[in-house]
Amino acid sequence: MKARWRRPARSTRKSSAQAGSRARAVAGGRSAGRAGLYADARTHLNVVIEQRRSRGDARGAAQVRIRLGSLDPDDYAARRSAARSRVEIGDLSSAVGDLKAIAAQLAERGRLLDAIETLCDAAALEPGDADVRERLLDAYLAAGDVANARECAGTVGQLRRVAAAMEASGRPDEAVATLRHAARLHPGDVDLAAQLARKCLADGDMAAAAEYLTADTAGKDAELLLILAEVRLRAGLADEGVAIVARLLIEDVSRRDAMASLGCRIAAEQPEVGFRVIELVSDGAAAGADWIGAAAVLATIRRLCADTRAGADATRRHLCGRRARPHHIHCPGAAGRRLRVLRRSNGGAIYF
Repeated sequence: MKARWRRPARSTRKSSAQAGSRARAVAGGRSAGRAGLYADARTHLNVVIEQRRSRGDARGAAQVRIRLGSLDPDDYAARRSAARSRVEIGDLSSAVGDLKAIAAQLAERGRLLDAIETLCDAAALEPGDADVRERLLDAYLAAGDVANARECAGTVGQLRRVAAAMEASGRPDEAVATLRHAARLHPGDVDLAAQLARKCLADGDMAAAAEYLTADTAGKDAELLLILAEVRLRAGLADEGVAIVARLLIEDVSRRDAMASLGCRIAAEQPEVGFRVIELVSDGAAAGADWIGAAAVLATIRRLCADTRAGADATRRHLCGRRARPHHIHCPGAAGRRLRVLRRSNGGAIYF
C-alpha cells in the first residue's frame, strides 16, 4: 500500500515558519555579534525580543535581552538592562555581580556618577550586601559626596573614613558629629571612644572627653590615663583618681613630672585631694631612691605652687598640718646638689 502523506494544517505551517524565522534571527544576531557588527546584531535580537513578547513569552524575551547586553562591553546601558532582565528570570546574584562589574569599569573611566547610579541599583536589589555598600561608599567619597557617604556608612571603619574625609575638607564639627554617631551605634568600641576622647581634648572640650573616657578606653595610653585621673579627681572621685595615678607610677615613671603637675593643679582647688597625689608621687621617688626623679618633682612643685597663691597657701597648710620636720640630705649623682626634704614620722617624704 502506498504511503499517504498529509499536508500539514495551515496553523502548523505558520507556527513552523515563525519558529524558523526566530531561529534565523537569533542565528543572525550571534553571527553579527561575533563579527563585531553590533548594530546588525541588535537589529536581529530586537526582532526576536518583539516576537517573544508578542506571544507572551516574557522569560524568553528577558533571556534575549541578556544576550543583547553581552554584545558590546562598552554599551553600559544595554548591560544594565541585561542585569535587570536577570532579575526577571530569578537570577538575582548574577544581576548584582554584573552591576558591580559595570560600576567598577565606569569608575575606572572616571564616570563616578554613573558608577554610583549603577551601585545604587545593586544596593536596591541586595540591601544587605556588604561589598556593594563598601563600593558605594568608595564611590561617594571619590566623588566628594560626604553627605551621602555618611548615609551609606554603617560600620565603625566606614564612619571613621567619612569623618576623616570631612576633616580633610575643612568640616571638623561634622567630623566629630559623625564619630559621635558611630559611638552611639557601636557603644562597645573602645578604640572609637578613645579616638573621640582625644579629639575632644584636642578641641579643649574636657566635659565631652569625660563622656568617652574610661579605664577601658584609656587602656595603656599614659596620656589618656593621666587625663582620666584629672577628670575623676575634679569630679570628686578622689579614690579612683588617686588609684589611676598609682597605676601610672608603676607603668610609666617617666611621667612623674606630669603627675606632680596634676597634683598641684588639683591642690589649688581641692588641697587635700591634690596633696594626696603629690604625696604619692614624692613617696614613690623616695622609696626608689630616685634622687634625680625627686629633684624633678621638687622643681615642678615649687614652680607650679609659686605661680598660684592658693597653691602656696595650701602647701603651707598641708605641711603645718602634718607637722613635718625639715632635713637636708645629699642627693647621690646630683653633682653635689642638696634637696630639702620634709620627712614625717610615718616614713613618708614630701619634697619642697
